[in-house]
Amino acid sequence: MSSAENESVADIVRAIQEEKSLSQREIAEELRRNPRMVSKILRGETSGEWYREALTELRDRGEVTKHPGRRRSKSGNIVPVRAKVDEKHPLTKDDKGRIKAPVAVPEETAEGRWTKKPPKRFSNRRAYGSGGDRHYSTTMHPTNADSRSRGISAIHDNVRSVAKSQKNVDKRISLNVTLSNGRMVEVGSKSGYFSSDILRTVKEKFGGDMHKFLIDQIGKTYAADDFEKSKITGVDMTVFDAKRTPARSRKRR
Repeated sequence: MSSAENESVADIVRAIQEEKSLSQREIAEELRRNPRMVSKILRGETSGEWYREALTELRDRGEVTKHPGRRRSKSGNIVPVRAKVDEKHPLTKDDKGRIKAPVAVPEETAEGRWTKKPPKRFSNRRAYGSGGDRHYSTTMHPTNADSRSRGISAIHDNVRSVAKSQKNVDKRISLNVTLSNGRMVEVGSKSGYFSSDILRTVKEKFGGDMHKFLIDQIGKTYAADDFEKSKITGVDMTVFDAKRTPARSRKRR
């Protein structure tokens, strides 16, 4: 579908939900915004014009390469947004005794990246195809501990996202791992894993450690001396519909 001048932003959001099988939360993540903003667009409480370009790209290309910047006042300052109520942002009252929701100044985005940049060589890109197909690509530094921690955490979050996206059809995930010696390793069989099986195995067998799961799976296919001196520097996940359901699935096909 190509964009049209008379097409509302809400129409674009609904097209993304239908064609890409993305939830409001996932669309908000791609915009680097709170899910409330997507909900407001769908309810007609805001036109959402500020996000038209990014949402159109998400619908047509399956990814956002340039995220919308933060709104600024005439003085050039970032406009504060509503914040989550917590110790840092408590509820207050105005001079008439009315309760005021807390606000905070968000971080700006620039050329599709947070200005508060992650550690060297950490990235987590997502692309969405039709019918719920997805591709996740995560890279991390071979020695930077913070980068590696963020990378492994992102991989775990990606699998959770896939599991949550399942509605009437279970999803399988094929994994390709890149090692610091440059070698690319296909993990598991070509038919991949059920996303729910990965999460259960990581939790029950590896105490929630996704890195240990990946190392274990590589070891089932390749001799230990092929990779034990190398470190995981990247994981590519391709997501597709399962042809059969896992034993524990409650979905009816």
